[in-house]
Formats: sequence, C-alpha cells, structure tokens
Amino acid sequence: MHSSSFKWGAAALAAGLLAGSPAALAQLQMVAQQGALSATLQSGSMYVPLNPVPFAQDVRTSTDQPLLLTAKATSLASSAEGQAELAATTTQLRARLYLRAAFSQPADELAKATGQMSATFDVAQRSTVQVTAGSVYGGGNSNVQYALYAVEGATETPVPVSFEGQATLSPGRYILRVQGQAELASWYLRSNQSGAYGVDRTIVLDVSPVIDTAHGPAPDATLGSLPGPFPVATMALPPATGVPSATVYWPNVQGERPYALAVIAPGLLEDRRATSWLAQRLASQGFVIVAHDTRSLFDSTASRNAQSLAALQKLVDWSAQAGTPLYGRVDASRRAVLGHGTGQPMALARADGPVKAVVALAPATQVKDHSGVTVPTLVVACQSDAFAPPRAHADRIYETVPAPVSKALMELKGSSACTNTSAPALQREKVARYVTAWLKRFVDQDTRYSPFLCGAQHEAAISPAVSPQVVTRYKQNCPY
Repeated sequence: MHSSSFKWGAAALAAGLLAGSPAALAQLQMVAQQGALSATLQSGSMYVPLNPVPFAQDVRTSTDQPLLLTAKATSLASSAEGQAELAATTTQLRARLYLRAAFSQPADELAKATGQMSATFDVAQRSTVQVTAGSVYGGGNSNVQYALYAVEGATETPVPVSFEGQATLSPGRYILRVQGQAELASWYLRSNQSGAYGVDRTIVLDVSPVIDTAHGPAPDATLGSLPGPFPVATMALPPATGVPSATVYWPNVQGERPYALAVIAPGLLEDRRATSWLAQRLASQGFVIVAHDTRSLFDSTASRNAQSLAALQKLVDWSAQAGTPLYGRVDASRRAVLGHGTGQPMALARADGPVKAVVALAPATQVKDHSGVTVPTLVVACQSDAFAPPRAHADRIYETVPAPVSKALMELKGSSACTNTSAPALQREKVARYVTAWLKRFVDQDTRYSPFLCGAQHEAAISPAVSPQVVTRYKQNCPY
C-alpha cells in the first residue's frame, strides 16, 4: 500500500475516478462499494469514541446525488465531526473524508477522524491511472494510504497491482482501497484565534482510456534475430526542399491502426545504405521509416538534424494526400529520431513536440551537457570506435541526460561501424533487438516490451553465455 503523509496539511481525503469523456465512461463503469467512518475526541484522560458508521451503497454513473455520512463525538467542552461523501456524475466518482472540530475551552485536546473506502471499477480498454493531490485547506496532521488491486479468476480474488501513484491497466475489473486518518489539536485552533476549525484535502484518482498504439503479436526470445511480422514495402520519398534523396519503408498491411514515424540519419562519409538494414527491420515491426542521404558527406550534426526533420515533415505532408500509399496510415503525433555518428539526434530530444524517443548509434558529439534532454534516450556505442570513443561521447550523453528521463547505454564489440549494414550479424541482431524494444516501449507505449529492456528477457540477452564477445557493457535506469 502506498502511503502519503501531509504534516500540517489537511485532513480531507477524496478518491475519484475520472474518464476522459461520457462516451469513454460508458465503458468504464464505477461503483463505490463499501467503507466505514469514525470520529473520536480525546481530552486528557477522557476519550470519547464513536463507533464506526458503516456504509455499503452502489454509486453509479447514473447518479448525481451525493451520499453523505456523518460520525460525531462530543465531550462537555468540545466536539469533533467526521464526514464521508460519495458521489457520481457522468464523468466522476468521488469518495471524500474530512474532519471538523470545535474547542470551547483551552484544554489540550485532540480530535481524530478515520475513514476507509473502496471503489470497484471496470476498464474496457487499456487505461492509465494516476493519483493527483488537490488543494490543502486548514491545518493539522493527515495520513493517506491507497492501494490498487486487480480482480482475477472466478473467485474474484484481489491481486495487488504495482502502484506508486501511476499505472497502466489492461482491460478488467479493479478495486481501489483508500484509508485516511486526520488529527486536529486545540492548540492549533487557539494559535489561529478561532474556536472552531476544519481541515480539508482532496486526492483524486484519474482513469483515462489509452489509445492502443500497439502493433503485432507479443514479442518473444527471437526479437532482433528475425524480421518482424509485417511485410515491408519501399519507395523513394518524393523530392522536397531541404530533403536529400531518401527511401521510405513501411508495413505493407491493410487494416492496421496508424503507424508511428521514424527517421534515420547517416554519419560522416556515409549515405542511407549504411542504415537501410535497420530501416527494413523496424518497418517489419510496425513503423514507417525514412532513411535519408545528406547534402554532403561532411555535413555537420546540426545540418543532419535539420535534414532529418525536413524528411519527416515531407513524409507527414505526403502521407496526408489522398491517393498516396500511406494515406491515413501514419500517426504524425508519434515520432522517433535516430542517427549514426555525426547524425546523432540529441539536439532533437525535447518533449515540446511529437518526438517521443531518440536513438544515438555510435554517436559523435562535441556537446558536453545533455541535461536539457527530456525524451527517452537509447545510446548504442561501439567499443573500439576510434573516431568517437565511447567514454568521451556515448558515456557523456548517458551520464548527463537527467535521471528522471528513461535512458540506456549498450556498448558492442567493434569499430564505429558496429551498428551499420556492414556489421557482423550478431552485432546487428543486438541493435535490432534493443532499438525495436525501445521504440515499441516509448513511441508505441507497448509495455509488452518492458521485459526486453529491464526484465528477465533483457538479462538473458546480454548474458555472456548468450552473447559472447557482443555486448561489452550495458547500463540503464530501470524500471520503465
């Protein structure tokens, strides 16, 4: 159970379930199931408890009248009142616990309110849940605990869900359980020159359906060693200002939901043939890829980045035209940028646009600080890279990308060409495996690939027994 303590904050607790729209909510039925509320007042040796007020009532989306429950405790000089509120509208289910107290004498007294509530809700499609805290009013001590459970099997057994304030849920039934306790002392009221006071805080659990962007079957141990499940079509990208020659690769399957876009830039003295193998492999996994040449084999990193963006934009504009092969088949809101050597895309790794992930292949960079990076970053280095030694380039990127950003660095045996078409098959297999998993996880938001980056599948793939003389180093900031 996750605990959140708010000293001198508020003593109100609310748990709400929110869907993005009434249409979505129709598929997300929510029921406030059960709970209990109690309030107590303590004065010196005198302790006046009130038995918990239980409740068990369905509150469904068709109801807009709140259910109010009140528990009171009184002494000769003071009173404490705890109240719970359950309400549902077409867009929200709310459960609330809060405390009010009145102290008419200057004795050292303490008022308490405790509450327990649970809400059961059904998720019809993959959804995200996130706890957010509302405004704090008043003063006192409060402690809030919440836990999420999946209801599984014919016996509907609650199984704990890993939940530190945010989680992605598959379709199914879930239970949110919330416990809260609030305390308010008379000295706090006196210090505020008030004879009566209350404290209030709201915590809301938002449930928002996720647009499913996953493509293809679940991955297995062959990821990277074989092409993906989709046949691949190719054609030259139509000429455009600022875009050199380029080839587009895409999954040649009708009826699939729109695909994310990616672009790959070559490095110094290279053209698109150096990365064509990876473009083919990613297209077979469900991405639309454009691999481009550069205006000069000696173009700077800034120039290569600009050409990558121009190629992506040309692809977006072209695919929006009726009659083109990709019309209606791309999702321009989800993009990835990849680059080799001086084509590395770190300057484009900002979350202020549609770029959702970047991959730097044997990167060469003169920038020493990458603390401005805000999107998931995968760095693939070549151990014997004489042009851009990993410790001075790839490691500099990894170490300076801020910790909250998902990141990983994989070092492979070989020279600066260890990720290119000319690389040995075992090297290309590892590149394909990890680049595919990275884009699937962070561009498609497909959590089926998480174990291939952080879990048992990942550990097996980099094991010396499985990958002798291939992966020389790997570091990451899992989990993700």
